[in-house]
Amino acid sequence: MEECEHHRRHRRKKGWLICVCVTIAIIILLLILYFAAYKPKDPSVQMPYISMTSYNVGTTAPSFSAITFGLNLQVSIYNPNKGDFQLENTSTASLQYGAAWVGASLFPSSNVIPSQSAISLAVHVDLQRPLTVNLTATDTNVGNYLPLPISSLVNVIGHSTSVGMFSIHSNVLLLCNIDVGLGKATASIISFACGKSYSA
Repeated sequence: MEECEHHRRHRRKKGWLICVCVTIAIIILLLILYFAAYKPKDPSVQMPYISMTSYNVGTTAPSFSAITFGLNLQVSIYNPNKGDFQLENTSTASLQYGAAWVGASLFPSSNVIPSQSAISLAVHVDLQRPLTVNLTATDTNVGNYLPLPISSLVNVIGHSTSVGMFSIHSNVLLLCNIDVGLGKATASIISFACGKSYSA
């Protein structure tokens, strides 16, 4: 009788050890899958193209002009995850001149980026108030433009879930420095340079 009880305890202990080992093996397997293939990552953001969409010049005082313009920012977003990336409606593109934010716009709504794919979005941003500049030295007939240095900040916000288990909420920023050439009647993008997108 005692021997039977001993065998039962031994079998229970052996079963418990097997259960623990299987649980540990499953946890290790999930960790390997998480870090090797399914760990959620932030999307990468680039801006390959910028163009002028509007330009207006008004006179405020002798030798000074009040200018407004609009920019079209072509934003490319790549989703490296195994699941779709849902772009949230709070994603924005903003313009900065000096220390002041002078324009902002929301991204087009309801965009879903498929797994390991990229989309390109056109985001239109207008100056929300005129900037006062001196254009007297410019001569558009000979291509003489006044360079205006501004910055754009793209803020991509969204979330992704891989295999129904691993989730991430992303807040990614991309900063670009832009030189806008201002003339008396026309304007153009002289140059722009963007850094690498990073997590906020």
